[in-house]
Amino acid sequence: ALTEYAEKLECCIELHGATKQKLPACLDDAMRSALQRRREHVPPSLTVQDVFFRRVSLFETVLLGLVEYEQHAITQLATSVERTALIHQVGELLLTVVDTIRKRRLSSGAETEGETEWTTSDQVVKPLTAHIDLCAEYSSECGSDRRLRSQLLAHAVELVDFVLTEQSDSCNDSPLILKLMSLNEDARAIQLAERHRDFPALIRLSERLPK
Repeated sequence: ALTEYAEKLECCIELHGATKQKLPACLDDAMRSALQRRREHVPPSLTVQDVFFRRVSLFETVLLGLVEYEQHAITQLATSVERTALIHQVGELLLTVVDTIRKRRLSSGAETEGETEWTTSDQVVKPLTAHIDLCAEYSSECGSDRRLRSQLLAHAVELVDFVLTEQSDSCNDSPLILKLMSLNEDARAIQLAERHRDFPALIRLSERLPK
């Protein structure tokens, strides 16, 4: 429990700092959504962040709030440039969380202690998967901006890797790896399929290689 709390506290700190630079209104909206879902009231004398950070143990509830903010904001933006830029920015925030968790586990050895189950929950996996879907869906809107498309797909790959790591040591025909295949990102799909021992996906990928 202490390891989980320490991870969540560090995620709060890093996400708060990152959000000041990117999408400053995003975190407030995400936390407000999380508090509403938790049926927690924000007194006039306090800010949304004051109330949210009082319960660091429920940090993961903000992830769904971030993706809900993203999904709603996309529908309000008029151009593909604005939409893909937003997806990129939210992806940066989600990767801040993922990278914070990875670095802490690497330095503390928590990954081998069986104290990291919170990142296998739907409250973590589902928002990350939803963002992966948005990266895939809107990567075609990057047009001639190959750098941005590459960044969106790189975000997706990092999040797929994290989700698969949290779900299981092995997988079979993972929909996330198949999604990368549908985007013709075969090299990245092969790398992940090998790492996570998705042998059915590897067979599919090998069949796509030039004869």
